[in-house]
Amino acid sequence: MLFYMIAVVSITYIYYECTHIKEGAGIGDFLAIIMMIPKVFMIIFSAFTSLGKLFTWATSMVTCYIPGLLFWLFKHLICLVSKITSFPDCFFYYALEIFGKILYLPIGLIFFFTGMSKTERRIWRQIEKIDVMVHNVAGIHICHYSDAIVQNCYTCPLEIGPLVHPPDWPF
Repeated sequence: MLFYMIAVVSITYIYYECTHIKEGAGIGDFLAIIMMIPKVFMIIFSAFTSLGKLFTWATSMVTCYIPGLLFWLFKHLICLVSKITSFPDCFFYYALEIFGKILYLPIGLIFFFTGMSKTERRIWRQIEKIDVMVHNVAGIHICHYSDAIVQNCYTCPLEIGPLVHPPDWPF
């Protein structure tokens, strides 16, 4: 099949060149047609070279990237299942977070529309510092959940992308 496709391209190229030769042309035009034969073989050679590059790339995709991608998807599936199974225990914390965000929305919008976003960030940094001091003394957090709740309900140790990067496209 591939051989036929290359042959069609080659014959089309020769035909295209032959159509430009006028009737009664001399030996120079005939030599020009003869000189096209190496060009045709170069086209065939470059096609096979490209196929070799494509085959090498496809082989590296199958042997390296796809197993890494499947492993990455499997880890995400495990994380999804763990989050679904922990949902009943974490529902209260999710609802509390949504409620808190709804209550803070007007305050955040005031900071945003008055151009005081930097001030808001400075205030939250100070609250975080106070939270760290209270946690070091009393062992509790005042502005976010405890480490156990965060670990159980909000984290899943996943990579950003597949472990192996796909091979470069050879063309």
